[in-house]
Amino acid sequence: MPIYHKLGRLPAKRHVAFRKDDGSLYYEHLMGNRGFTGLQSLLYTLRRPTTVKAIEPAWVSPREAEPDSSLRLRHLRTHRLPAPGGSAVRDRQLLVFNDDVALSLALRGPDDTTVPLYIFSAVQRRVTPSIHAIGSVIVFVGVVAFAGAALANRAITHGRAR
Repeated sequence: MPIYHKLGRLPAKRHVAFRKDDGSLYYEHLMGNRGFTGLQSLLYTLRRPTTVKAIEPAWVSPREAEPDSSLRLRHLRTHRLPAPGGSAVRDRQLLVFNDDVALSLALRGPDDTTVPLYIFSAVQRRVTPSIHAIGSVIVFVGVVAFAGAALANRAITHGRAR
């Protein structure tokens, strides 16, 4: 059952031309907590809620295409990228791009590292107890997932046989 809460002056029906005292229109704006499902509010605003006054780039990152533009396998060695600066947005490292989209990598700070990079560098130094722990967790999760899938498949198969 819908819940109605009225605050201020509203039209008798929804989705109609609702005019101000001077004859201009109020703008209707539907706002929900889950898009078009869940609780929603029908708001009437003085100005358009989606008006964009200006669009301008915050910064421009240079894009230099590789001279050899043939399609081939690429090995992106992200562990060899230069150390990031202080901004995870402006100091992204561009990996691949085309006219429509760019894929870049960002670390949170100069002392930050990703998990694959941490594992790779630790394996190069020597296998440490933390690498053993991470490997054990990965193997355990794989075994549990495999066993769960096998049990679910068995239950489905035996359910059909009866």
